[in-house]
Amino acid sequence: MPLGVKEGFSYGGRLCSIVGWLGYGGNLTWRKQEYVVEYVFGVPISQGSLAKMQRWFQESLEPSYQQWLSYVKQPGVRCVDETTYCIDGIKYWLWVATSDQVCVLLLAPTRSSAELKRLLGEDFDGILTSDCKACL
Repeated sequence: MPLGVKEGFSYGGRLCSIVGWLGYGGNLTWRKQEYVVEYVFGVPISQGSLAKMQRWFQESLEPSYQQWLSYVKQPGVRCVDETTYCIDGIKYWLWVATSDQVCVLLLAPTRSSAELKRLLGEDFDGILTSDCKACL
């Protein structure tokens, strides 16, 4: 397939990237995303197609995410924190780990230290700053 084309998909990579940003970066609801795509870009779209585009956007970022995650697990100074994040009325925890180069987020079902270990690894060998709610 040519770059930016996915088999069995009706929309191109650029529109999927825009929709990905509208959902994740712009934090727009499905209805607002649908409005922008239809009325600003003139492309008829369903919420099902938006969901498909969001998945494609997420999958396209996975290799970069894994690279950033491996970087944040290396020794160094890491700042971590967590906050609640609701999706469809279900409470999750959004964990963040930062370094001088990257910021990595992890959506997790709990606030336990097990999630922090998933984010930084079992054997993190660096300096960790936090509000001390969760400790390795």
